[in-house]
Amino acid sequence: MNERREQGVQGQVGTEGTGLVEEVARFELLEERALVEKRREVAGRVQIRRMVERHTETLTVELLTETLVIEVAPGSSGVTIDGEALLEGQTREIVTYREEAVVTKRPVVSEEVRLFKRGVTNEERFNVELGREILRVHEVDLQTDAVIGRHEGDSTERDSAGRGRMSGERLTGDSGGDLR
Repeated sequence: MNERREQGVQGQVGTEGTGLVEEVARFELLEERALVEKRREVAGRVQIRRMVERHTETLTVELLTETLVIEVAPGSSGVTIDGEALLEGQTREIVTYREEAVVTKRPVVSEEVRLFKRGVTNEERFNVELGREILRVHEVDLQTDAVIGRHEGDSTERDSAGRGRMSGERLTGDSGGDLR
C-alpha cells in the first residue's frame, strides 16, 4: 500500500517508490444546494364597511290628555275655582294639558364585533432539480488528439462517495487524489 508524505515544498508530494509529483491545477467543484425563501404576497382582501340597517319598530306609549268636566249639582250656591269663588261678571281661565310623544334616538352598544387574522401553516413539498459539477479526466493521445480509454456506450461506475464515473476515466473527489 502506498503511503503519502510531504516533501517540504508547497504543491509537491512524493510517494514511496515513485518520483516527485507536482500540483499543476486545482479545481473547486460546485454543487447546488436548495434554499427556500419565503416572501409575503397578497392572498385575498376583505372590505369592512360600517353601515346602518334600518327597520321600523312600533312603540306603544300611554299619553295623558286633560279634559274639563262640568258637573252641576242641585242646591249648590256659588262657583269656586281652585278654592276661590267666581264672582258675577268675573272670568277665569282653566288650562288643560295633554301629553305628546317625542321620540328621540340615542345609540347604545348592542353587540361587540372583533376581527382577527389567524395564520394557518400548511406544509408543502417541492421537487427541485439540483446540479453538481464533476471533473472527468481522460488521457489524450498526443498524435491523434483522441481520448484514450473512452468508448461510446461505456458503463458508469461509482466511486467510494457514490459518485458516477465512466470506465476508463478518472474522477477526483473530496480526497484530492485519483479515485481510479
